Order: sequence, then structure tokens, then C-alpha cells
Amino acid sequence: MIVMGGGVSQQDLTKISFEEAIELKEQMIKKTAKVMQILDDDEMSKLLQPFIVQDEQHLKMLKDKMDKLNLM
Repeated sequence: MIVMGGGVSQQDLTKISFEEAIELKEQMIKKTAKVMQILDDDEMSKLLQPFIVQDEQHLKMLKDKMDKLNLM
């Protein structure tokens, strides 16, 4: 394990980065869903839905990678 100057290991920094990425991706999904709800327009929903699907896939990939790196 590599320990950085402030006593924080590289693994801890990696975990924090993954957690922040996951949090941001979850926020994006919620915000896109909220925009869809506010607009309440079927045409806009059809346009925005792929972004939610893509973000959910990215979220799953981040969580899977964290699990494989034993960061959870």
C-alpha cells in the first residue's frame, strides 16, 4: 500500500474518487429525471431517456469496477 504525504493511502484516494464519480452520476440521473418530470412532454422524454439509460450503465460499471478493486 502506498501512503501519500498526509497519511492517506493511494487505495483510499482511489475509493474517494470512485465514490465521488458515483455520487455525481446518481445526481445526473436524478436531475435528468426531474427535467423530464417538469417538462412533462412525451417527445422530450423520448429524447432524454437514453441519457438516463447511459448514466445508469456507467453507474453500474463504476460500482462493478469498485467491487473488482475491493474498494467497497
